[in-house]
Amino acid sequence: MQAFTFLRDVNDYKPLDAFIGNLSAGITCKDQLLQLIYQSLNLPEYFGFNWDALCECLRDFHWIHEKHIILIHQAFPSFKEETLVVYLEILSEACLDWKASEDHRFEAVFPSAEEERISLLLAKKPRSANR
Repeated sequence: MQAFTFLRDVNDYKPLDAFIGNLSAGITCKDQLLQLIYQSLNLPEYFGFNWDALCECLRDFHWIHEKHIILIHQAFPSFKEETLVVYLEILSEACLDWKASEDHRFEAVFPSAEEERISLLLAKKPRSANR
């Protein structure tokens, strides 16, 4: 099962009754990424701005009423490969963990031009367990 959705034009993806968070292009560091996710998904105030906190929040969503939650990436972030691998693993696990019978469903969307790069990155293991 594939964790992510890849689309030629991510701006055309507007499912009905979905909560959509958008991440703009030009993300260059982990702190910026976490801040933008916090804002776009309306994460709770207690969000810790680290990988573990992101992992927990992407498996909860009690603050969002819509069942379908989508995080659209306008472009792939551009920072260290090791950090990208950790981010993609967190997203992948979160997308695949939600079951059809649960209150929410999480979907991460990327431009189709990034599919090969993302597949290659996911095939790598993170060099550091530091989240």
